[in-house]
Amino acid sequence: MGWRIVDTTTSLYVLTPLAKLEHEFAEIRPALSAFDLIANADAIAGGPIDLRFIEEPLLLEDYPVGEYTLQLTLNGNPFSVLLTVEDRTAPEATPVDVDIMIGEELKPEDFVANVTDASDHLPILITYYGEEADPYGSDQEIAIKVEDYYGNYTVVNAVLTIRHNTEQPYFKGITPIVSMVGDPIVYMQGVTAYDAFDRDITDRVTVDSSDVDLNTAGVYSVFYKVVDFTGQSFEAEVPVHVLDLDFARLYEEIDEILVDIIAEDMTQLQQVHAIFSWVRSKITFAQNNDIPGTTYEGAYRALRERRGNGYIFYSISELLLTRAGIPTMPIERIPDTSETHRWNLINPDGLGWHHFDSYPYPTRIGLGIQRAFFTASQAAEFTLQIANLDSHPIADYYTYDPSLYPDIEQ
Repeated sequence: MGWRIVDTTTSLYVLTPLAKLEHEFAEIRPALSAFDLIANADAIAGGPIDLRFIEEPLLLEDYPVGEYTLQLTLNGNPFSVLLTVEDRTAPEATPVDVDIMIGEELKPEDFVANVTDASDHLPILITYYGEEADPYGSDQEIAIKVEDYYGNYTVVNAVLTIRHNTEQPYFKGITPIVSMVGDPIVYMQGVTAYDAFDRDITDRVTVDSSDVDLNTAGVYSVFYKVVDFTGQSFEAEVPVHVLDLDFARLYEEIDEILVDIIAEDMTQLQQVHAIFSWVRSKITFAQNNDIPGTTYEGAYRALRERRGNGYIFYSISELLLTRAGIPTMPIERIPDTSETHRWNLINPDGLGWHHFDSYPYPTRIGLGIQRAFFTASQAAEFTLQIANLDSHPIADYYTYDPSLYPDIEQ
């Protein structure tokens, strides 16, 4: 038997798995094939190999950020490839130009809109990129940094426009202050301040009460000053009446009068007429220019002297109405039109605001006008009657500034 020699040729394939497969989070890519994880897969295309995943992977866009081990087998021999999913894409945002009144509160978020990010389920950090916005300065260009959870960021630029007011601020609730000797005063009680944009800037008010001596009766001044965000300022001087009066005793006397003239079943309107009748019958007109400094002093003098001028009649009416629980407020003739005059506005039983004037001047000169409860049109009619008198006419008797008071029934 002889030997037969046969020459054959075979191929040796050395496959090189990827050391790592990197994927950008949420990027859409075709489904993974096992051959995608072989570096030299082209060399073995169609070759006699059995390459497969041990467990089928997800679509790449379905993997959250992180690292994952993909298990494969080659001709029955297992191996693995590391899949790294990263988010390296910066978020996107639309810049928003902002227009504010000086001093308005600002946040970086105010300057961006339509913020989107691949990792939209994770928080986005929005901060100033460089200098912060200055709401008290001039117009500015603002850079905003929009950064995602993984440190990717984009910078957008917006314009901040600041409106500066040119008008003075103003106060509300400032009225003459009345206090008894020795009592403390809360100077800011009921006082508010606003800038020309009608924003509350009460926290920017300063009060100078150094002129006031709370232990000595007299009339003093307290000074209020407010400075707005632009630097516009306004000051107000308010009289402070420190009285040596026994307020408790004054109220006690007023209440005793009310007990005598008001029955429990009276409506407020009936109470108004009872108060009017008491004042007109118990207080006598006396012409003089000695005007009390406060309502309390006027009421005190009315009870002690039982006579006085128009301010005396207003004062005792004001305290009687107030202590009876009837809504009331003072109203006065427009200054510089003629002699000063003050009377009351009342709103008994929710019937609307009406005039109340217990001062008997028209009656004294021959006009029989009943003025416990009258309307704005009646006030105008009374004014015309008094203006047409042959003697002692007053052209502006019930002339007042309607903008300073609630709507008065017509």
